[in-house]
Amino acid sequence: MYEARHIGTGRRVAVKVISTTDTSAVGRLEIEARAAGAIESQHIAQVLDVGIDEAARAAYIAMELLVGEDLSLILCRLGSLPPMVCLRIAVQACRGLARAHAAGVVHRDIKPANLFLAERDDGELSLKILDFGIAKLRAAPWASKDAATLTRPGSMLGTPLYMSPEQVKGQQTLDQRTDLWSLGVVLYEALAGKAPHQRDAVGETVVSICTDPAPALEQVAPWVPPGVSAVVSRALEINPAARFQRAEEMLAALLSLLPDDPSIHRSMLVSMDGSATSSRAHPAAPTVLVASQVDGEVPRSDGSTLEVRAQSQAPQTSQAPGAVSFGLPAPLTSFIGREAEIAEARRVLQQGRLLSVLGPGGTGKTRLAIRVAGELVGAFEDGAAFVDLSSVPDAASIPAAIAGAVGVREEPGQSLSSTLLRQLRPRRMLLVLDNCEHLVGACAELTEAMLVGCPGLRVLATSREALSIEGEAILELSPLPVPAADEEIGGAEKSEAVQLFVERGRAAQADFALTSDVAASVVHICRTLDGIPLAIELAAARLRGMTAVQIASRIEDRFGLLDSVRRTASRRQRTLRSLIDWSYELLTEPERAVLRRLAVFQGGWVPEAAEAVCAFEGDPLDLRPGAVTEIVAQLVGKSLVVAVNRAGAGRYRMLETIRHYAKEKLDESGEALATRARHLSYFLKLAEALEPSLLKEAQLDQLRRLDAEHDNVRAALDAVVDVTEEELADTAVDGPADAPSDVPEGRAATEREGEGLLDPTLALRLATALGRYWFLRGHQAEGSARMARLLARVPSTPPALRARAVVVLTALLPWPEKDWLSPGGALEACRAGGEPWWLAFALAGVAEQELLRGNHAAALAAIDEGSACARAAGEPWIQARLCSERGRYHRSRLEFEQAVTPLREGLTLARRTGDRWLIGVLLHALGLTWCFQGEYEAAAGLLQEGLSLQRMLGSQVSVAETLSTLGGALQFLGRHAQAAACYEETLSLARALGNEELAARAWLNLADNALLQGDLAAARMDLREGLARWEGIARKEQLAWGLLGLAELSWREGRSTDAMRFFGVEQALERAYSIGLHPASRLRFERILEALRASLGKEGEGLYEEGLSVPLEAGMRAAMAYLAT
Repeated sequence: MYEARHIGTGRRVAVKVISTTDTSAVGRLEIEARAAGAIESQHIAQVLDVGIDEAARAAYIAMELLVGEDLSLILCRLGSLPPMVCLRIAVQACRGLARAHAAGVVHRDIKPANLFLAERDDGELSLKILDFGIAKLRAAPWASKDAATLTRPGSMLGTPLYMSPEQVKGQQTLDQRTDLWSLGVVLYEALAGKAPHQRDAVGETVVSICTDPAPALEQVAPWVPPGVSAVVSRALEINPAARFQRAEEMLAALLSLLPDDPSIHRSMLVSMDGSATSSRAHPAAPTVLVASQVDGEVPRSDGSTLEVRAQSQAPQTSQAPGAVSFGLPAPLTSFIGREAEIAEARRVLQQGRLLSVLGPGGTGKTRLAIRVAGELVGAFEDGAAFVDLSSVPDAASIPAAIAGAVGVREEPGQSLSSTLLRQLRPRRMLLVLDNCEHLVGACAELTEAMLVGCPGLRVLATSREALSIEGEAILELSPLPVPAADEEIGGAEKSEAVQLFVERGRAAQADFALTSDVAASVVHICRTLDGIPLAIELAAARLRGMTAVQIASRIEDRFGLLDSVRRTASRRQRTLRSLIDWSYELLTEPERAVLRRLAVFQGGWVPEAAEAVCAFEGDPLDLRPGAVTEIVAQLVGKSLVVAVNRAGAGRYRMLETIRHYAKEKLDESGEALATRARHLSYFLKLAEALEPSLLKEAQLDQLRRLDAEHDNVRAALDAVVDVTEEELADTAVDGPADAPSDVPEGRAATEREGEGLLDPTLALRLATALGRYWFLRGHQAEGSARMARLLARVPSTPPALRARAVVVLTALLPWPEKDWLSPGGALEACRAGGEPWWLAFALAGVAEQELLRGNHAAALAAIDEGSACARAAGEPWIQARLCSERGRYHRSRLEFEQAVTPLREGLTLARRTGDRWLIGVLLHALGLTWCFQGEYEAAAGLLQEGLSLQRMLGSQVSVAETLSTLGGALQFLGRHAQAAACYEETLSLARALGNEELAARAWLNLADNALLQGDLAAARMDLREGLARWEGIARKEQLAWGLLGLAELSWREGRSTDAMRFFGVEQALERAYSIGLHPASRLRFERILEALRASLGKEGEGLYEEGLSVPLEAGMRAAMAYLAT
């Protein structure tokens, strides 16, 4: 590789030179040039020239000269990178791969050395994908036969450490998913500092890639956020069908994890101490030829071969001579999973002397203890003993149970405890004490005495509560992991919970298998049962008489369904209910009361909320708020409550199975409706306290707080919607739940009378207070559905509340069907409500809708009235919102100077509020107006500022809309690759949101970008995708834009008569909706129209008039018919 200067242009370039005597290398050079040249992307190194110098016997390609360093050098220097930096690198790589795959190119050698971080003039770094020398190309006129057959069947070029399993095996049908695997390896390495399948030899690496799942990233690098780990894990699925299927899909997943824009700065790639020294050698081997089979020989570069054989990984255990197992139970079924927990238990017992395995009932504590003891028994001269304490009735009987297990007999004149301690003193053994919870105090005393008096003794205890003695190590055994709600069903077989169900299911039904027909049902069963092993085993046993689909359909009634008695099981494990009964019966009455009252919480709770709901005046138990917090801590210690966040104030939750049990107890107690009323009251006050902050600078913290409580507010709203009228009459309680500590004094509109009722009016207030949250977090569909149900439930609402509720519903539901839900209906309700702020808000909605309809006069009237109301309200937020609509009004009339003034005023007001969403809206509007004025660089700056705020806020719809406009500005600047990247990200977001209008806009923008570059095939495909969604396009200027693009396409394709008709159809749409297009675009299309008129003459005018006269539906049918040809 050489740096050179192009003779013709004087441009500094990089030149790769290959001797023509190496025909295979020349073939790869040809592929690299053709492949890279076929891809239009800012993230692909640009090929400038290619040729052969016959005199020098050299082939060459000239590429853009890049200044920077590749990722392998960065990782050598820093070892690993912060997760947010890794995400940015992966996002840019995904964008490049998406364009490559769209061009039919599969790279096949994605690795750190081929990901180059190039320096840009603005100080940012841009990732470039290098070296397409072994890329796989789809059939193309320029792809030579030799280039297509450079790799023989059963082998291929690549870098083993980063090759996918199918690439390692030499499969010839590689597709884009092999690149996504390789990118997953790169991302894993950048996060963890080492590749997932890195081994000492190439052969071992090959075997590992094909057979071993990648080690869990959260275990190798615990600082990596779970969401990032999940993306990497999916990319590294051995089965290609379980991976991301397209680069755009992986891109959307990565972007959802980034709080801001994905740009990379040089400052991000400096070590914490500023050092630039190399920390290690990069492990990637040079490119080698890899055999197709895992078993066989791998050629080395020197001609020798490396033998590769798959090795068994079965663990080997040995028992010391003379070691004795004093009755370790022999399990009747296989043991599933828990490798990490077993390893941790062994480590603790090898270093310490007491390990307590804690967890809720049915999580497999006993089985784990037996397994660990069985693996460790060989390390103890006197073996291991197992003591089942579940049937021991009292503390006095514990020594006898232990003595019987270890072979100690009573001695005359001695207490059994003394004899036990004396005879155990010389022994070196492991003692398993199983089920200590009902005798935890006595077990703790005797265990401490044995450990003090018997230096060779180690104890492994299982309990639902810790022994709490000195030297105790705790292993908290959670239920088995279950597939995440958004996880692909195809990967269900990896879940230990699913594996357990399948294994036990085969005992009940010999031919049971995890087929595609039952996989979703099995996942639903395991998820509903929280991954609790005993519950899963009970459910699997029902396969004797039911199908998995039938079990899944009834699993919500888990206690009724899983009531079959296991005759040989202990009393507490015969049914799912008896499993939890055992723990419940050990509680004090105050603990039982708190547990059942906590059942109203969904998604967890903070201590303040528990105190407000569980303690109240007139409680027969006289529970005080401080006592509730203490009891919650006790329930955590007894494995009935889980502490999910011990930092700060803390947060707690219950497993759903335990919560359902507690809910049944709550219903039986007669406290259910009153407890739900206090729950509703607490979250109403919380939501109303936070609502004003959602329009201010503090909105991010408050949004996160509402995120944490979203399941709780759902439960509070559902409790009201689901309750009967008769039940509502009986829901009076002695007082409301205490307000959150940050509720402002004097918060208006809380009627003291009836405040403690499970009242639909209170629920409507809660939903109204949540409207802004639902809007900003993209929960419009859910929020509008809940609001509509509540409005129907509460027909006689106070006017002010009804006005607020209808306005919120209108904002959440853009195209309502009922008249009273339209902006006009909201306006009528707000006039009756009499609140200037909400009236101004409703008028802004009316103005927006009238502008969409092309009714400028009605829009201006609404804006003027709304502005007067906003000034009367005296709040800058609503004034800025009306300024935005006034600017939109003038821009739609192409009155750009008049538009800029209110937009600048609105932006000043918005910045005063600190609301990132509103600032972004005004920046977007002003940037769009500057685009119309031809100030593209300035517009791009504004749009990028707004985009950064919207990403920070997580408002995906706003991000997508701003990206679309930013792409337009970049397109006018001639930066077509950057524009395409904006449009592609818009499309990815639209797909993730299910927003067809945004998707249509992205496709139509991509089509226009392709037209400007002369790519008619791409433009045709993009137009077909965009215009197919025409019925869902509310903003008719987008549809007009698409029709103009279609007219230009047909003109370029030589079908002038069709072009003329489509120009007419578009013009009719413009007139109907008073659409004002971008002046520069208007000029471009007018020139085409003039050329058509000149060539077609009177015939052209007739065709134009024909297009003007056809209904829009007919015109769109003609458009789709044209694109189908």
